[in-house]
Amino acid sequence: MFDVVGSFNVLEHTIDPTLFLKEQIRVLKKGGYIIVGCPNFLSAIMNSPHPKIAGPRQKIKNVFRV
Repeated sequence: MFDVVGSFNVLEHTIDPTLFLKEQIRVLKKGGYIIVGCPNFLSAIMNSPHPKIAGPRQKIKNVFRV
């Protein structure tokens, strides 16, 4: 069990982000903190080569995923 769990620029590379976050919660002590840093999946101005972020069609999909 951990007081703090963090992941930075990892979430967008996971196959199942929900499962990844649930695992972070599972290993977290009660009252602990989770710190997650990741690109903005919905940013209209960010041009990223990452397939889960790139292009207007993917951004629309991300709206419904979030």
